[in-house]
Amino acid sequence: MPGTNSGHVLVGGAHDDNQIAYYGITKNSYADSFAVAIGAGIDVRVTRNFSIGPSMDYAPTSYSSAGGDWQNNWQVSVIVKFRW
Repeated sequence: MPGTNSGHVLVGGAHDDNQIAYYGITKNSYADSFAVAIGAGIDVRVTRNFSIGPSMDYAPTSYSSAGGDWQNNWQVSVIVKFRW
């Protein structure tokens, strides 16, 4: 049975906001970053109305408060589609 391929590129920003409280002292920190997500997936039709398959995304961020280092975030998921 034929499958469907998909891909996407998302561009935007990420925001990190933290608050730490310790013995009555509160510290706040925040940072903004450029963000991008690149992904692809494939779903395989099992029946006429149902398909399933893997999807993978790569979403790196780079916060200046972390020394400008890139954080490499990988996401793996399963696509489940119902049609009626």
